[in-house]
Amino acid sequence: MHIETLLAQLDHFIDPQSAGLVPAIQPSTTYARLPDNQLMQPGQVYGRDHNPGYRIVERVLAQIEAQPIAVGVGSALDAHQVWAQLFASGQAAGMVLLQALRPGDQVIAGRHMYWALRGQIERFCETWGVGLHLVDMRDLAEVEAALGVGKADCERLLLCEAPTNPMLHMPDIQALSSLCQGWGARLAVDATAATPILLRALTLGADLVFHSTTKALNGHSDMLGGVLLGRESSSDFMQRLMSLRAGMGAVPSAFDAWLLARGLRTAALRVHASSATALMLAQALEGNPALQGVLYPHREAIAQRDMRGGFGMLLSLRLAGGREAALTALSRLRLFARATSLGGAESLVEYRAPIEGPTSPVPDDLLRFSIGLEHGDDLLADLTQALAGL
Repeated sequence: MHIETLLAQLDHFIDPQSAGLVPAIQPSTTYARLPDNQLMQPGQVYGRDHNPGYRIVERVLAQIEAQPIAVGVGSALDAHQVWAQLFASGQAAGMVLLQALRPGDQVIAGRHMYWALRGQIERFCETWGVGLHLVDMRDLAEVEAALGVGKADCERLLLCEAPTNPMLHMPDIQALSSLCQGWGARLAVDATAATPILLRALTLGADLVFHSTTKALNGHSDMLGGVLLGRESSSDFMQRLMSLRAGMGAVPSAFDAWLLARGLRTAALRVHASSATALMLAQALEGNPALQGVLYPHREAIAQRDMRGGFGMLLSLRLAGGREAALTALSRLRLFARATSLGGAESLVEYRAPIEGPTSPVPDDLLRFSIGLEHGDDLLADLTQALAGL
């Protein structure tokens, strides 16, 4: 089944109680038992981990992540073997990977990645005695050297972002997966900027993939959430990982799960539309004398191989005039809201360097754009006038 159909119908959802086509919001935190103490509804124990609204979304996302993005790109997975867990935020979904590790284990992460998660990883590893190696994920020799650090029997977690935010580098997930297999490591991919609509990391060999559902999967800038998915559940590491959500209580509210289900129905249409506009803008702005670089994955061979239907809604521009030119262009924009986040219906712009702080590898001439659902000609006209004369 095509993912557009799967999403639009939420896997042909029909409420068994009311026959409604829209899931109900179930706010209950506890569930009843029969006189013999057996559960009235199997699996429904306590709201911290068992809200029925979670299961609808988790099932749909697992089915999507199990399908190859195109014929010959990756390998199909059994959807029943892909597990999914919703979290209170994308940050919670990413950090739970670290919390399943033990002192002496090793994390290899990209130098270029979402800054808030990178900062939390750095603090976590320093506090809990976990080795951390920040590498260029496109340099396979550097990645392999980092994989070789640590005791032979330690857990190794390779964590990359595809594509990276905001530099839009595209790692070779298949090559990284092969390296991980050689070292007995696990590969986790933050695919928030791509979404499973454009990239299926599990089918390319990743062991785990996570998304901030706050972004394009919900798409309306009105909820916080995250999701973590894996393609193996029997190992000790995976069992520890899967038990942490309930133990920490890092779960979304019933209403946020419902908002996510609503957003998923239109996610494919929105992601394709935003990606098409972002590509148009990237191509139109190449060669603009005010710019020293247009950062978008469309010219990368790996992105062309592994992504289908677009290259995402994130677009970054580097101003030829440096910091001052970037700030001037930022102030001139009329349609782009100056705000954090990505993947919503509205287009956003952000001057990243000062937000990320002095340790950020992001240059101070960079503006990051999240392309929304406005008409592309209007966005291009706004960008053109903001760059004029710089």
